[in-house]
Amino acid sequence: MKDYEAALGWTHKCLKMSKEAGDKEDMMDGHIHVGVGTMYKELGDLVKAISHYSTALQMAQQTGDQDSEMAFSLFIGDLQREQLHSPQTAIPYYEQAAELARQLGDRSKEMEAYQSLGRAYHDMGEYRKALGWHQKYLKMCQGDEDEGKQITAHRGMGDTYRFLGELDQATSHYNTALQMAQQTDDRRGQMSVYIEMGDMHIDQLHSPRTAIQYYEQYLALARQLGDWHGEGVAYNRLGLAHHKMGEYEAALEWNQKNLKINEDNGNKKEQAVVHVRRGDTYRFLGKLDQATSHLKTALQMAKQTGHRYGKLGYCLRMGDMQREQLHSPHEAIQYYEQYLELAKQSADRHEEGRAYKRLGKAHYEMGECEKGLEWFQKYLKISQDCEDKTAQITAHKHIAVSYKALGKLDLANSHCQSAMDIAMETGNKQAQDYIAEVLAGL
Repeated sequence: MKDYEAALGWTHKCLKMSKEAGDKEDMMDGHIHVGVGTMYKELGDLVKAISHYSTALQMAQQTGDQDSEMAFSLFIGDLQREQLHSPQTAIPYYEQAAELARQLGDRSKEMEAYQSLGRAYHDMGEYRKALGWHQKYLKMCQGDEDEGKQITAHRGMGDTYRFLGELDQATSHYNTALQMAQQTDDRRGQMSVYIEMGDMHIDQLHSPRTAIQYYEQYLALARQLGDWHGEGVAYNRLGLAHHKMGEYEAALEWNQKNLKINEDNGNKKEQAVVHVRRGDTYRFLGKLDQATSHLKTALQMAKQTGHRYGKLGYCLRMGDMQREQLHSPHEAIQYYEQYLELAKQSADRHEEGRAYKRLGKAHYEMGECEKGLEWFQKYLKISQDCEDKTAQITAHKHIAVSYKALGKLDLANSHCQSAMDIAMETGNKQAQDYIAEVLAGL
């Protein structure tokens, strides 16, 4: 950190001397401002980073330096998406970069812009739009016969199809990426596919035991490469998989391994994530004091590091503990409302949907079925906007149960049927069995 501060001081002196000397070429050189912006980004001062990047972009536009304008647009887009968690703001910069790349015939930058646009729309939950950009990126990669980029493109396609609930398509792209990575001995590429396929088996296929096989292969490769961060990711996922299976003591063991490796390497952001996981596991073990302690530690670390997940995790898990273990949905609502506000600030529509679902459950459990229904309808709307079919099934189920409680059986039946149609379309057997039980009770 001191190295960045020292470099920053010298760079500011350079800018000052250039201005005093009237050196127009140096004054108009936006690359200096990009360097300053990057240093501020590393120091965590994102406001100043954006200011310098924007100055660099303006200089490039004023001088007609389209190559620099394209590069600086990508810089700003990445900062908006990755550090400021504002993919919507990033998109115009990526579009500008893509247009300039096409005009200049720069295939590499054009591909980079397409990939970034796919990621930005994915972050916003607009998966169909994301898919279109990933397809453009894949087509260009295939034209250049760049296997490394093709692996990345197939992974992006697989991940997007996964969130769209089109799991056969997702599996096909993941398998293609894995085969290419194995053929080229791209162990990083293999790791990425293993983690994504494991996540699909947990989140969409509800098969944590199968997910463990993928996570173990990921862990083995991380150890081969001496990748301590990847090792920690594997510990995190293995803990999550055992938690999903109700094997809470095993989950705690993996969490502890994850905590230690991140403590040894001073990674406080990941430590916050681990404390959220440990808090959640202790909650299911009924050890609520220990659960609360870990969640509070996660929140403190999140505040210190500005890590969004720690804050979100604290609000969500504290709300769940109030509702599920302490049977106090009224108290839970306060945490869920904070969670919703954080999700909206981050423009994270997936998390926003989770907040709507939790608020619906809390009001339903308080006997406020009409209010619960309103939240579930918001949850359905956002899941439809995002084309998240797994979430749509869940939303229709909750709406059906709410209508049943209100005595509106025709509407309950209609939403059950909608859920069943989507479950059959996506091959979700678990959901089909549950919906069949609800329909039998109507």
